[in-house]
Amino acid sequence: MADEPTAQPAFGTSVAALGSNVLISAPSATIHRETGAVYLLDGTTGGLLHTFSNPTPWVGDPMGASVTTVGGNVVVGAPFDDQAAVNAGAAYVFHVDACSPPGDPCDDGSACTTDDVCTSAGCFGTPVSCASCEACDQTAGCVPTPQPGCLASSTASLKLAVGGAAHVGEDLLTWRWRDGRGSVSTACDYCAVWDGDPTQTDYVLCLYDGAGGAVVAHAPAGGVCADRPCWKQLPRLTGFKYIDRERTPDGLAYMRLFSGTGPERGPTITVKGGGPNLRLPPLPLALPARLQLQQTNGDCWEATYATDGVLRNDATEFQGKAAVP
Repeated sequence: MADEPTAQPAFGTSVAALGSNVLISAPSATIHRETGAVYLLDGTTGGLLHTFSNPTPWVGDPMGASVTTVGGNVVVGAPFDDQAAVNAGAAYVFHVDACSPPGDPCDDGSACTTDDVCTSAGCFGTPVSCASCEACDQTAGCVPTPQPGCLASSTASLKLAVGGAAHVGEDLLTWRWRDGRGSVSTACDYCAVWDGDPTQTDYVLCLYDGAGGAVVAHAPAGGVCADRPCWKQLPRLTGFKYIDRERTPDGLAYMRLFSGTGPERGPTITVKGGGPNLRLPPLPLALPARLQLQQTNGDCWEATYATDGVLRNDATEFQGKAAVP
């Protein structure tokens, strides 16, 4: 909890002075998906003045391994950050501009904060909360951003169809993802497609097209669909199935997360959607396109579609096979 920094795991990993105040990092803090934090504490009273959190939070990207100051800026190390590449690392710079009097509006120079206000330690704002399938850019604000570090498919097909006579005026989506590296075992964390219990964890389908847009469709955790639980466990604990015939809130009708059986068959994911709540991008689809199934616990699975895998891409329909990583 941000108001109890000393209770956070690894509190005190790195320490630096900012004027008469103290910066203390906690890279294992549970702030935005367990991605660490740096706390600014009053140098006299020890009271919490501000919390610096990762502006692009993903599980496994602990921010706060190191902290220092350069002039009026706070520089925080995140050695496993995935924004540039998987585990490439990053250093985040937070501008701390002096301002007065306390309580007056100010501008901290970041599009990732709002309601900036002067304090005795500088100008600070409240971090913005981006929508699903987005991350915050310090200059542009919340923008469609694929999640880094997703498990890519060995084979994946995608079909999109926009409303027309052949489709009764409805947009349609079908996605089939497969990891052919073997069936799930207790030691195979990377392929456990049900690692986040869907009765407790939301699933979000994100389709990023080559034009910079994103389509978002949710399969919320738990829930009741037509007087029955939306999620049902498959026989022999082999995965989960989601059915919503009303296709709310964003058009998803069916999802099957299957662990795979036998040494030659790996986990599979099947997603189907349609109806007026599903909003597909304009066709022909701008390539390359990237489709991800994200869990709110940080896990995700993806497939990328480029020109060499296209079977059809016109104004009414897209069919393609994913590029193999």
